Amino acid sequence: MDEESPAAQARRWFLFAYYAGGMRFSDVATLQWQHIREGRSGRPRVCYKMRKTADTVGVPLIPEAKEILSHYDEGDGEDWVFPISEGVDPGDEEALHRRKCKRNSAANRHLKELAGQAGIEKRVTFHLSRNAAAWKLYQNVGDIYKVSKFLGHSNVEQTQDYIDGFVDESRDEDFLDAMK
Repeated sequence: MDEESPAAQARRWFLFAYYAGGMRFSDVATLQWQHIREGRSGRPRVCYKMRKTADTVGVPLIPEAKEILSHYDEGDGEDWVFPISEGVDPGDEEALHRRKCKRNSAANRHLKELAGQAGIEKRVTFHLSRNAAAWKLYQNVGDIYKVSKFLGHSNVEQTQDYIDGFVDESRDEDFLDAMK
């Protein structure tokens, strides 16, 4: 696949969203270089205000996320990280909304196409990156309250809705041992 094709770009945006703790498409689309910065620990972080809730979220960037960022030329503070909103003034909310809707639909079409090529039958949309990140975090952290904070949810019930769609096999051995 041509690494600059629209499908390859959509795949990178999807994976970045996943690696950055389940960012929404609207947040990926409006991510600026000023949101990528070194934290107090010295580690690079993505810190942004979620467009949907206006809550601030910040997570360290894992190597896979940094690798995706290397595909894009680092700009100045207000420059867009990804070309999704390229050419749109950051203060023009109406134009940003129109662009995000258009590009989200296109990204979802490309993800559907890529999923089909990979033999994936599940409906793949950009939002799946958020659900998958929630599930991965929950499986590895084991604390739904922490995962809720990572995702910027206002209550744990929202987080529970995200992880309910995944089959939890983590306690299978306990079940099998108990049923002997």
